[in-house]
Amino acid sequence: MPRGYRSVSKSRSSRFGGGNTSAWNTSGMTASLRNACAQYGLTEEQVATADPPIPCQRRSCHGNSYAVVKLSDMAALKSRLAKRAAEENKRALIEELGEEGYERKVAEEKAEREAVEEAARAKGERDAATRGLASALEKAMDASGDGIADALEGKTIGKTAAKTEWNVKPHELECLAPVDPSKKILKYRLADVIRAADRKGDIRARVGGSASRQKLYARYLHDEFDARREGVGDESIVRAAYDEIRGKIANAVEVKAAAAERAKAELTKEERRLAAFDELSSDGKKRSAATAAATEAAAAEAGAPEGAEDENVENGSRRPSAVKKRKVAPSSAAAAGSRRSGSRRRNAEVSYAE
Repeated sequence: MPRGYRSVSKSRSSRFGGGNTSAWNTSGMTASLRNACAQYGLTEEQVATADPPIPCQRRSCHGNSYAVVKLSDMAALKSRLAKRAAEENKRALIEELGEEGYERKVAEEKAEREAVEEAARAKGERDAATRGLASALEKAMDASGDGIADALEGKTIGKTAAKTEWNVKPHELECLAPVDPSKKILKYRLADVIRAADRKGDIRARVGGSASRQKLYARYLHDEFDARREGVGDESIVRAAYDEIRGKIANAVEVKAAAAERAKAELTKEERRLAAFDELSSDGKKRSAATAAATEAAAAEAGAPEGAEDENVENGSRRPSAVKKRKVAPSSAAAAGSRRSGSRRRNAEVSYAE
């Protein structure tokens, strides 16, 4: 057993998982000595010379024996060693600087740490404010594709219109302040109704089918962004948010422009193919599609090979081809076979359709 370790015997029940619920048998509470040292930044020598000694168990895997320690003991050892190192460092500084010099150095280090922490905190708050402002601006710009309506101030809406146009139910309207509570038919501020609809999360699908509602929603989002921007108070944060969203929009424009250029190149290619086809089909030396189809149909009806009639015409002969003169009637067996094959094809087609 390594020097400095205290062995802990294992009962039969603990080795086989029965009855013993100590830390030695709890998953995640122990580790091999090598893994525990790597986890806490210790060396095996520090563990071996620990005072008090670190309890351990010996276990084996495939005949290889290794030491197992509790992680809580390793954490306590790490804390003791860190405290001891701090005390030794303090004594060394006092011997070098004296008591007053040591107190002065400690105060300076404390002030430096506090300044770093304050700078980190301020940076975190600034970054959070920039992200929030940029998110509000991005949301407003995403909704501004169809334009932005005029100011919402002074615009009101009734209960029925709020439900049909903005999906704000009557019980949700009860949480809003009416324009004039003394009237029998209550009206609500349009901005309040849009805010209630926006909080429900499904407003994009609601306004997507109406350009007028989309413009009103865009105006509401821009008003919300303006109010949030005024609350920030730091123009540099506002500028950072503007720069971030403008960069995103500019990047989207570049991507769309590149896609448009690729589509334009493909369109040019297809137009050239079409022009080449038109030139080929309009050549006087080439047969038109109707003429070619009529010739092939006549040749098929006469039993002549395709192109035979064309060969006679090109040779200047008015006599039909020799094959056309001989009209051989199909035999009864061939006709029966043809009928059978046609029947099979019809059966196959019905079966395929089913």
